[in-house]
Amino acid sequence: MRKTICLLALLGCLAVSAAASAPYSNYAYDADGETVPAPSACDLYAVVDAESLGTPLNEPSDLFVRDGKVYVADTGNNRILILDGGFSLLGVVDSFDNGGREDAFQQPEGIFAAADGALYVADTGNGRVVVLEPTGRLRAVYGAPESEILGDMFEYLPTKIAADSAGRLFVVSRNCNLGLLELDREGRFVRVLGAPKVVANPIEQLWKRFSTREQKRRMGQFVPTEYNNLFVDAEDFVYVTNNAYQKWQEENGDAVRKLNALGNDVLTRRDGRKAVGDLDYPQTGTYIGPSSIVDVFTRPNGVYHLLDSRRGRVFTYDADGNLLFVFGGPGEYAGTFVNPRALVCMGDLFLVLDAGKNQITVCRATPYAAAILNAVERHAADEYNEELAQWQQALHYNANCGAARVGIGKAYLRSGEYAQAMACFRQAQDRDNYSKAYQYYRREMLGEHFPLMMAILIGAAAAAIAASRIRKRLTPRRAEPSPSGAFSRSVGYAGYILAHPFRGFWELKRERRGSLSAACLFLGLTCLLIAAERQLTGFLFNQQDPAELNLLLEFSKVLLPFFLWCGGNWCVTSLMEGEGRFTEIVTAAGYALVPLLICHTLALVLSNVATQAEGAFYTFFLILGAFWTGALILAGNMELHNYTMSRSLFVALLTVLVMAIVVFLGILIVMIVQEMVGFGADVYNELALRF
Repeated sequence: MRKTICLLALLGCLAVSAAASAPYSNYAYDADGETVPAPSACDLYAVVDAESLGTPLNEPSDLFVRDGKVYVADTGNNRILILDGGFSLLGVVDSFDNGGREDAFQQPEGIFAAADGALYVADTGNGRVVVLEPTGRLRAVYGAPESEILGDMFEYLPTKIAADSAGRLFVVSRNCNLGLLELDREGRFVRVLGAPKVVANPIEQLWKRFSTREQKRRMGQFVPTEYNNLFVDAEDFVYVTNNAYQKWQEENGDAVRKLNALGNDVLTRRDGRKAVGDLDYPQTGTYIGPSSIVDVFTRPNGVYHLLDSRRGRVFTYDADGNLLFVFGGPGEYAGTFVNPRALVCMGDLFLVLDAGKNQITVCRATPYAAAILNAVERHAADEYNEELAQWQQALHYNANCGAARVGIGKAYLRSGEYAQAMACFRQAQDRDNYSKAYQYYRREMLGEHFPLMMAILIGAAAAAIAASRIRKRLTPRRAEPSPSGAFSRSVGYAGYILAHPFRGFWELKRERRGSLSAACLFLGLTCLLIAAERQLTGFLFNQQDPAELNLLLEFSKVLLPFFLWCGGNWCVTSLMEGEGRFTEIVTAAGYALVPLLICHTLALVLSNVATQAEGAFYTFFLILGAFWTGALILAGNMELHNYTMSRSLFVALLTVLVMAIVVFLGILIVMIVQEMVGFGADVYNELALRF
C-alpha cells in the first residue's frame, strides 16, 4: 500500500511538472540576430473561457485594463464584457438608451476606458464611436468625420480607439491608410496623425521601370499600409502597429511606431535594429513569413510588448529597443494561441485575447522575466543598487541575456568602474554604451599616465634620431651598390612616386626605377594588413567576429581584384596601342597600393583609440586611402601606356568592364561544373543501384 501511495505521489509530481512547463521552445536573439536558448519567460496562470465566465465569447477583438477591471470587446456577440481583477464577470453592456429608444452595438472591435470611467466603444458595424458613462448611460455618439482630406469615397469603419490625458481621441479606421484619425473632446475631426510611409517592394519597382504604360496601369499602386492597433502611454505618446512589415523593408518599414504630438516617429531603436518580432523565420511550412504584429501594450517605465498573431508570440522590449524576452507559440495546447487579437498587462500577468479559441489566456511572468521587469522598474526609479541586483539575478537565470549585461554595464558605468562596464557592453555587443564608457576610461587613463606617455614618446623619438646618425657614421661607403641596397632603394622609391606620381611612373617605365620585387612586397603587406584589420580593428568599428578568420578569403579580397585589374588592363591596352608590359603593369599597381597601406594602418591604430563620435576620422582615412590609390593607378596607367588623361580614363573603364565579364564567366563556369558533377554523381548512383 505504501509503495502504491509513493508511486502515485511521484506520478502526480511529474504531471504537475509537465503542466507547468511551457509547451513551446523558449528562445531569444543575440546581438547578431541569431536565436539562442532562453529560460521560460511566462507560465500559464489561468484560462478565462465560457466555463469560467458563464457565457461564451464569439470572436472577441479587443481588451483593455483600467483600475483592476478588464474590458472585453466580444465582437461576435455584439457586446462589451466587464471583468474584475479575478476575471469574474461583473457586467455586460449590449444595449443603451439613445434618445428614448434602445440602441445596440454592431460588431464592436475596439474598447477604451478613460480615467473618469467613461467607456469608448468602436462600434465598427454601425460606423460610429459610442461613449458611455460609468453607469452605462449614453454620453455621446460620434459618427463619421467629415473632411476634404478624407475624400468623398471614405468609409468610416472604426476598429480601435484610444484617448490621451487631454481627451483627444485617436481612431483606427479599417481601409484608411492616411494615418490615425484625431478627434477633439467633442468628437469633431481635427487631422490625420502619423501617416504611414510608402514602402515599395524593390523588385516591383524594378519591374515597373521596364513595363509598358498599359502594364503599369494594370499593376497595383504603391500605397501606405494602414495601422491595425494603437495604445496611448502615460506620457501621451501614441504607439501604433501594422502587420505589413516585410524583410525588404529594413530601412523604411516599421511594425511599431511611437508618435509624438506632431505625428513624428520617436521610437528608439538600438543600432538601427527595428522592433519587428522574429528576426529569423521560416520561409516554408505552416507559419511562414515575418511576424504579424497586431497589438502593442506599454508600461510606464517605457517597456512595451508586441503581439504576433502569426506565431502567437509576445515580444518584450525596453525603451531603448533591446529585446528583453519572448514567450508564447502557436497551437491548441493550453498556453499557446490560435488567433491572438489583443494583449494587456496587469502587473506580472499577461492577458492575451485569442479569437481562435474564444478565450483569454492569462500568463504570469516567471522569476526570470520578473527579474528583468523589476530591473527596468528600479532603473526608472533611480534605485541603481536594486537594479544591479535584479540584472545579476536575470543573468543567473540566462547567461545569454544581452539586456542583463547591458544593465549591469550601465550600473558599472554610473559607479565609475569603466573597465568593467566596457567588458559588459562588449559582451552584449552594445557599441553605443561601450563608446560612452571608453570615453571616460580614456580620459581617466590619460590623466593618470600622461607624463609617462610623453616621456616614452620623446625618448623613442630621440633614440630613433640618435640611431639614424650612428648608423650613418658606422656604415662604410661602398663603391659598388649591394643587391640589398638596390632593393631598399626600390622600396624607398615609393616615397618619390607619392610625391611626384606622374614623373615617378614615367621613370619607373623609362629609367627602370623601382622593381617588381618591391611591388610584390607592397602587395603582400596589403594582404597582411587586410587580414590584420579584420582581427585588430577596434571593437567600435569592427563588425566581424575574430574567431571566424579565414586567411584565404582575406587574401583573396586583395589578390583577386589586383590580378583581375592587371590582367584586364593588359588585355585592353594590348588592343589599344598601350606601351606597358604585364610586369610593368603589376609593378605600377603594386606601388599604387602604398597609400592604401599608409591610410589603413593609420585607420587601424585610430580605431583602437577613437570613440564613436570620432569615427569620422576613421572613415576619412579609409576613403582617403581608396581615392589616393585609385588616383595613382590612373596616373600609372597614363604614363605606362603613354596615354592622355581622357584616354587613360576610358581604358580604365574598359578594364573594369573586362573584370566584371571575367567574374561573370568564372561564376558561370563554376555553376556549370557543379551541375556536371551533380549529374555525374546521379548517373553513378543510378548505375550503382542497378548493377
